[in-house]
Amino acid sequence: MIEGIINKLVDKLFGSEKVSVQEKDLVVFGLVQGAYTLVEMLGIIIIGAVLNLFLESLIILAAFVAIRIYAGGYHANTPFVCALKTWFMFLGGFMVLKCFELNIWFQSGTMCMSGMLIYLIAPVQHRNRILDKDEFKEYRIKALRNWFVEVVLFVVAWKVAWQLRFTECLTIANWMAMVLMVLGESIKKEKQERK
Repeated sequence: MIEGIINKLVDKLFGSEKVSVQEKDLVVFGLVQGAYTLVEMLGIIIIGAVLNLFLESLIILAAFVAIRIYAGGYHANTPFVCALKTWFMFLGGFMVLKCFELNIWFQSGTMCMSGMLIYLIAPVQHRNRILDKDEFKEYRIKALRNWFVEVVLFVVAWKVAWQLRFTECLTIANWMAMVLMVLGESIKKEKQERK
């Protein structure tokens, strides 16, 4: 459905311009991926708002995306399955935030484990996007940089704004990113062993 709408939109945008089929397909692909991502993010924010965790959902989403975009990890086979699994994963994270108070030692341990995993296995590649040696190094550095920024924010929030639960939001985001890295890496290794 989304692809059909975007195809018609791109046809109207380019109209009579001489654009190759390859260029048009690339534009359509990018817009479709963007639309799916937007729907996924809006779903996460709506779930957070329904659970009275609107601000927390924004923090968790931002922190998760900052790590996930460079660290990689598990990918579903279709955008629909991806959205469903992502919504359920975030719902689980929101329920943890709503039902439990995470102690600072658990939170600190999670942040440290996340950094170690990023250093050891990130970026976890997917068969649709294999990185060359330079890209691999660049993605790992960017994932570590984003993780370090989150650690600095974590420490500042712990000392300054504990009551905002900001540290718990960062912890949950890093926990979810770790789960996807480990899951993606284990699936990749399992497929390699089958060959």
